[in-house]
Parts: sequence; structure tokens; C-alpha cells
Amino acid sequence: MKTTMKIFTIALMASSLFLTSCSKDGEDGEDGTIGLQGEQGMPGADGTDGVDGVDGLDGEDGNANVSSFKFDITAASGTSHQLNNTTAATFVEDGGVLAYVRAGDIWYQVPNQRIFTNALSFIDIASEFVPNVSPNNYFFKLNFLRDGLPFIISAGDLDELRLILISSSNSTSGKSSSNNIMDKLYEKGVDPSDYYQVMEHFNLKE
Repeated sequence: MKTTMKIFTIALMASSLFLTSCSKDGEDGEDGTIGLQGEQGMPGADGTDGVDGVDGLDGEDGNANVSSFKFDITAASGTSHQLNNTTAATFVEDGGVLAYVRAGDIWYQVPNQRIFTNALSFIDIASEFVPNVSPNNYFFKLNFLRDGLPFIISAGDLDELRLILISSSNSTSGKSSSNNIMDKLYEKGVDPSDYYQVMEHFNLKE
């Protein structure tokens, strides 16, 4: 009888534990509903375009079309002096040539009147291009005068000659090249008779 009661008690306790476990676990709940996605906002307004920059100033012309040559003329004497070096016809006929003579510390543009020589006398100097026997080049020649007549100078009266050759890219039809070059220099505020202004304008070295 006691044995029967023990078995019944154990069975009752096991049944009680099983029911308790089931009541705690319960069934899983259903997944919640996913919320609706919100509407996309309106695009923002385009930004204002920036202000265009100011155009830069045009640069000054370079000296790519300009060449300069210096000659010792201390040996010049008599009524004229001609260079042994020649000048290309392209500069003489289509471009331009600026010439300057130095006596002491002063540079004079030639042709010119009243040049004060190292002998303390005044002379006039005319210039010309003499065609060479071979084509396409010229000799540069100085002629010394006083009151329109040939004048004899002595060696040492003059010191140097500078020739500045300017290519035909600066020439304009309907006008002589030399006049055109002079006009352009004056327009830019450069005095062609002032050796130093011309040298600075064309960025040429002594």
C-alpha cells in the first residue's frame, strides 16, 4: 500500500512539473508589421553660379622678332664708314632697322644732325644701305657731313654703332616699314631717338 502511494505521488509530481513548463514557454507571438517608408523630400534649389573672373590684361609684345648688334667704330675715319658685316634684306626691305652711334657717353640715333664727337666738334651723320654683290643682303654705311657737305673725321672721334633689327611681322602695308615701326613706338610712349628707352622697351641688354 505504501509502495503504491509513493508511485502515485511521484507520478503526480512529474505531471505537475510538465504542466508548469508548458505554461511558461507559451507560443511565439507573430512578427510585427513593418512600417511604411516615408515619402522622398523635394529636391533642393540649385545654387547660384559664381561670378566670372575678370579677363587679364594683354601682355606686352616680346622681343622674339628683334635682334641687336654692336660694332666697334673707333677706326672710322674720312668722310664715310661702311661695315664689313651685312644685314639681311628681309630686315632692310620688309622689316626695319634702328641705328645708334655712341660718342663718349652719349648715344645718338642716326641719321642725325649735330653729333658731338670725341674731338669736340659737331658733325651730321647720314646712313644708307648699300646692296651687296651677292643677293639678299646689304652693307650698312655711315656718311659724315657738315652743312650738307662731306666732312672728314679722324679715328677715335666715334666709339660704337648699334643696329636693332626688327622683323617684318611689325610692318603694315601701305606704309614704309621704318615709319611704321616709329609710329608703333610712339604709340607705346617710346621715343625712338632715346637709345635707352628703345633698349628697355625691347628688353635688350647692353
